[in-house]
Amino acid sequence: MSTVATVGKRVERSASQDALLRALQQPGKRQEVENRAQVHPAVEPLLPALPGESKAAYFQRLGARLRRDLFSPASGFERDGLYIYKRPVRSGSGDKAALLASGGSVFHHVVVYVKRGEELAALEFGPANAMDITDNMLVETPAAPVLLRPTPQPEAACLPMLHIAAPHHGLEAAHVQQALAFAEATPYHALKSNCICFADFAVRVLTGGAVKGAPLIFDLLVGQVPPVDSPLLTLLGMTTELRWHDVTDGGRMMAAFLQQHGDGALLPPAAASGGGCGCEELSLLLPETAVPADKAAAAVEPAVPPVPGTPSMAALSGPLAALLSFAGVPLPPAAALLQQQQPTGSSSSSEDTCGVEVEEATAGGTPSKGTPGVVAGPAASSGSSLASCGTSRGPKGGLGLPPRTAKARGRARS
Repeated sequence: MSTVATVGKRVERSASQDALLRALQQPGKRQEVENRAQVHPAVEPLLPALPGESKAAYFQRLGARLRRDLFSPASGFERDGLYIYKRPVRSGSGDKAALLASGGSVFHHVVVYVKRGEELAALEFGPANAMDITDNMLVETPAAPVLLRPTPQPEAACLPMLHIAAPHHGLEAAHVQQALAFAEATPYHALKSNCICFADFAVRVLTGGAVKGAPLIFDLLVGQVPPVDSPLLTLLGMTTELRWHDVTDGGRMMAAFLQQHGDGALLPPAAASGGGCGCEELSLLLPETAVPADKAAAAVEPAVPPVPGTPSMAALSGPLAALLSFAGVPLPPAAALLQQQQPTGSSSSSEDTCGVEVEEATAGGTPSKGTPGVVAGPAASSGSSLASCGTSRGPKGGLGLPPRTAKARGRARS
C-alpha cells in the first residue's frame, strides 16, 4: 500500500492501483493495458480454448455448455434466419486440401446464407484467385467481393447446413454494409483472416454480437471433429505459433472493425429498429455450475480413441518437409532430421501426408475410398451428411460451389 500526496491530504492507493501504475510505467505496457481495458464483448471468443487443448477436448467442453435451442440442421432454406454451410476446401494443391481435410469439418470452406422472406443472399470470403485458399498459406493477398451474385445453391452432398434462429439484421443495414466493405478491404490470409474467420465475424455483426463461434457450433452439431489431432496440423501450428482455435476465430477481424469504426458500428437487431436491445439476455453458454457433473468430468478428461491407421511421424517426415517447404514454412531441424531417415521409396501421396484417405474414382466414376478416423456430429450420420461430402464425389477441379468468376463476383451489392 502506498500514499499519494494531494493538496491538503494524502490518499492511499490500493494494491491493484499500484500494480496498474507499475504496468503503465513499463515500456510498451501502457498500450497493452489500454487495449485490454477496451475489449468489446463481441470480440471475445464463444468459449476460449485452453493451452494445448485438442479439438476433441474443446468440443466436448463446448457441447456440455452450449444452449442448443437456437440451432438446428437444415437441408433447405424453408425458414428465415442465418445458415452456415461448409464444404471441403477447393485448392490448386492436393496437399493443402488433404491437410485441411484431416481436421474434419473444422477447416472446411464456409459460406454464410442470409434468408429473409423471399430474399436469399450468400456471403463468402476468399482470395481473388477463384479458389478457396492461396497457393502460399503464409502470404496476404487481396480479397474477392464477399457478396455472391447470383446466389449459389449448396451442394446436396454437403448438407446439412446449420440454421441459426437468432434475431439478425438484414444486409441492407448501413452498419452491415460497412462491415462487408471492411471485410473486402481486409487482405486474405489463410491462417489469420480466412473464410472461417469471416463467417464468424459476419454472424457476429448480423446478430449484434449475440452469436459467436458459429462455424465451430456447426462442427459440433452437424459437422465432423477428429478424435485425434493430425500431427501435421500440430507441427504447422507450432511452426507458425498459431493454435487451431486462432485460425477459426473472427475476434481479430471484429476487433479491427470496431477499432476503425467504433463500438457504434455494432448494433443489436432490436436496437437498430428502435426497440429495446434484447440481445444482452441471449447467452449461448450455460453457466459452468449448470453443467451436470458427469458431462463436466467428461469434458475435463475426454476418452479419445486412437485413429486407426494413423502414420508415425517418421513415415510423415518426407511429405511433411515437402508440404512445409511448399507453404513457405521454415523447416524445423527435427523434421529435417526425420526427412533424412525416411525409407527409400516412401510414398508422398496425400494418404501419407495427412493420415487420411483421399478419394479415388473408379472406372465408373464412383469414389472408392473414404475418410477414416473422424468423429461426426449428431446429424452427420445421415446419408446427406458432411461425412459424405468429402467422399461422394471427386472431380479434380475442386469441390462444392462453382468457381467464382468476374461476372458472378464483380457486381456491386444491391
